[in-house]
Amino acid sequence: MTLKLSAPLFAQLELTERCNHRCGYCSNPFSDKRLVKPTINETKIALNELIQNKVFSIVLTGGEPFTNRPALHYAMDRLRDEQVEVYVNSNLSQPILEEDISRLRKVDYVLVSFPSFNEERFNSIVEAKSFKKVTANLKKLVSEGIHFGINQVVTPLNYQDVKGTVDFLR
Repeated sequence: MTLKLSAPLFAQLELTERCNHRCGYCSNPFSDKRLVKPTINETKIALNELIQNKVFSIVLTGGEPFTNRPALHYAMDRLRDEQVEVYVNSNLSQPILEEDISRLRKVDYVLVSFPSFNEERFNSIVEAKSFKKVTANLKKLVSEGIHFGINQVVTPLNYQDVKGTVDFLR
């Protein structure tokens, strides 16, 4: 007996192409030129299709998904009671509001890009002065009991920071 999947197990839903970071290793390097943001209705259509096809896991991503809060909030609310794993990929540099916290408590995981514990190198890699914002938001996630993980893309610019980043985040 051969079993076939009716849909992908995993899907990423890009809620915006906009991102305030300019990481050289980004898979969306044109995010500063294409500022497409799906509407809530477009997000609804995409989510309904994914749910109808029984996709097991949905990642809400971008660009930076917190730059399109209406679609991000809609997606997190819509997926709350579905039988699907929900993840949010973020650079965590945007303000995290109380209405974000209540929704983030209901997702399975937040994956945060964090290139270095060294503030100067971090800001240089992302081409923005956001180290302090990101670390403050990480502390907020910890204090609120929100599950998250760290993603560190290792490049010649930060390879020497891997252990220090682990120690810093501990």
